[in-house]
Amino acid sequence: MNKITLIICAFLGFVINTFSQSFTPFTYQTPIYGSHAVNDVKWINATRFIAVGDAGAMLLSNNDGNTWQRIQPFTQQTFRKVFVKDSLTLFAIASHDYGMGECYKSIDGGYTWTLLYDNALSSFRDIHFPNDSIGYIVSY
Repeated sequence: MNKITLIICAFLGFVINTFSQSFTPFTYQTPIYGSHAVNDVKWINATRFIAVGDAGAMLLSNNDGNTWQRIQPFTQQTFRKVFVKDSLTLFAIASHDYGMGECYKSIDGGYTWTLLYDNALSSFRDIHFPNDSIGYIVSY
């Protein structure tokens, strides 16, 4: 019985030691651009991603989140979701809870955006493009 207990303890010690060494702890970064909630984050490629959130907040990172570039707000709506078609083409939807849905498109990787569609009566919640010519927006 003591031999089995010793083997189990040694195995658990090995497992705990292995996993604790491979974990890189999360590092909090003070928000430089305000403390708006982030509602969606999508990878654009292996090291680049985009984050969207409340009050028109949109941030790009080109180095795994070590530094951020704030895209100048072009709407005060809450960004709900972002869809990445490829490394240059992105879509983002924004709305208030009571409506005022807006859909934006970027063709330069998220640096500049153009309003594609708006609907004052719909609150946009999600977006998906199954191919180059069809896109869906979920709203209520």
